[in-house]
Formats: sequence, structure tokens, C-alpha cells
Amino acid sequence: MTLDCVFIDYLQIIEPTDPRATRERQVAHISRRLLQLSKELNCAVVVGSQLNREGSGQPTLTNLRESGAIEQAADCAILMPCDHAIVSGPREVAMAKNRNGPRGRRRPGVNGEHSRAADETNGTPPRGEAGETHG
Repeated sequence: MTLDCVFIDYLQIIEPTDPRATRERQVAHISRRLLQLSKELNCAVVVGSQLNREGSGQPTLTNLRESGAIEQAADCAILMPCDHAIVSGPREVAMAKNRNGPRGRRRPGVNGEHSRAADETNGTPPRGEAGETHG
């Protein structure tokens, strides 16, 4: 059996290997181990992370809580605003980091009837590495 993707919700609840280390070092170690896990399993590892409470509106990479190592280890970082920052309409997300593609703001949508995700910003389905669409 092979895995296509592993989802972890969320990084800050993973037990640290060294409880005496500072929280920043613990989170950095966990981030590096998750990157290693992705390489070992040859699959994507999607990890939720808490944001700090500084600022309002659309968060930035500096809002990742407890460690810059999260940003460093991540291939992609998709940031969503907190609920209190949404006025109305569809939620917009920011592709704040993307080592293998474009960054920018998008409005994701899901068509549950057809189990398909799309970028409502321009109506296109997500693209795979070879340019094929998945749906």
C-alpha cells in the first residue's frame, strides 16, 4: 500500500522528543522530522499550524506560531484569514510560499457533487506536476 498524502492537524499538538528544549526548538525539530517523513514515504505531508494573534486580516508567514523553522521546512504555505477577519463572501487564501509554482491569492471552491476542487479565482481545476488535472 502506498500513500499519496498524509494530513496532520495540527503541528503544535505533536509530542516533542525533548520536553526540556524551548518550544521554538521543539517545533523546529518536529518540522524537520515531518519533512523527512515526506521524503521517506515519497508523499505529500500536509500540516496544519496555529498562527500567532498579531495583526489582523490576511496572515503572513511571520504569523506562523512558535518557529521560523515551519516556514523554512515547508515547500508550500497556504494561509487563511481568521474568521473574524472575513467580512462576507467566499474565503480567500494566500499561497504565501510555493517552491514549485506561483504565489498569490486564490478563492478555492469545492464541487462536492463531483468531488472536485477548483480555483474560483479563474475557474480552473488544480494542476498536477505534469500539468494534468485531477478531479
